[in-house]
Amino acid sequence: AILGVTTTRKGEYEEALSYLKRAPDQTEVVEALAQCFYQLDMIEELEALTRTKSFEKLPSDTRAQIRGAIAT
Repeated sequence: AILGVTTTRKGEYEEALSYLKRAPDQTEVVEALAQCFYQLDMIEELEALTRTKSFEKLPSDTRAQIRGAIAT
């Protein structure tokens, strides 16, 4: 999980996805996945992520920000 989150923060989104998809279901992982999907223009995957139970574990402000990014 840490490797995927760190790689996301470094801006290496494609590499980060390979780590994050295997990572445990933690809020940091879900947030990093959302960022990767957004940065890689994987909007369908991002929309699917917003419909998961994992996404609902994120803080409400974070969820709202991600949903707002999809709408634009």
